[in-house]
Amino acid sequence: MAAILSFIGALAGAIIGFVGSWLLLKYNYKDLFAKTVSSNRMDWINKFRDEIATVIGTIRILKHSEPPYGDYRADILKAEQARVRLLTRLNMHTERFGNEYNEVFAKRLEALNFYDADKVSEDDMQKLIDLTRKILEPEWQRVKSEAKGEQR
Repeated sequence: MAAILSFIGALAGAIIGFVGSWLLLKYNYKDLFAKTVSSNRMDWINKFRDEIATVIGTIRILKHSEPPYGDYRADILKAEQARVRLLTRLNMHTERFGNEYNEVFAKRLEALNFYDADKVSEDDMQKLIDLTRKILEPEWQRVKSEAKGEQR
């Protein structure tokens, strides 16, 4: 009888240990996944900000400079590269929440001419900044939700 009770106790301990390990592993995986996604999303947001700052900053420098812009070729190249990175970051599936501004942003960004910066108005640049905020706000909300462990 004692052998049977020992066996049952050992079996119950093994089952409890297995279930506990499985739950811990599942929780840790979800936590790791949420942290990784949040970290990558935050990196995406920060790079987006840096790239739009490069584009807007270059336009502003050029607006206060005299053509030809030969001395600013390296700056223009960086701004063009930032523009391309921004355009490739955008998800053009505008029916998804948070993507409704992407198409308008892309058109405004593509319309910028670094070699004719005088024709870019402060209003044009402000609209790009406003669109950037509208694009990044849902991403920031996702980061906050993920950090709290909420699912969206």
